[in-house]
Amino acid sequence: MVRKRIFYSRFDAPKAEHELTSKDEFQKIYYHRLGTAQAEDELIYEDKAKPEQFYQVETTEDERYATLSVGAKGARGNALFFRDLAKPGKSFTAIVPEISDDSFQVVDNVGDKFLVMTNRKAPNNRLALYDPANKDRAWTDVIPKSRKHCRTWQPLAARFSRRI
Repeated sequence: MVRKRIFYSRFDAPKAEHELTSKDEFQKIYYHRLGTAQAEDELIYEDKAKPEQFYQVETTEDERYATLSVGAKGARGNALFFRDLAKPGKSFTAIVPEISDDSFQVVDNVGDKFLVMTNRKAPNNRLALYDPANKDRAWTDVIPKSRKHCRTWQPLAARFSRRI
């Protein structure tokens, strides 16, 4: 698959003569169409109220969804959001709205559901299926917690997503 777009983060340029002393605050996420100038990039996410938060955006393998992970200085976990790239609009929808000590990462989507690796209630991680259409329902364990630690779920998720 040839990617036609990328998401990236950046900070505002420091003021002149403060390049080596300014703080990196107010990270922003931009959308870039390959083959265009950076000046044409679109700002898609920022939070002007939280200067020390940091963001990471990834897309699902089929590039239908963008996922936004939000972390904070001193926090071990993250908040998690998604955006359907096939629909108009720039807003992200919460999967996990608040940063806690638990970490969450979308491994991939299965149709309109998400396979999420998390350490919530599973210190060695588990793979769960999250359905945004039924967000009040409990997540379904695809690979439950185990005594063995699993650092990556991509190979397993690919195999299980064909069965879901």
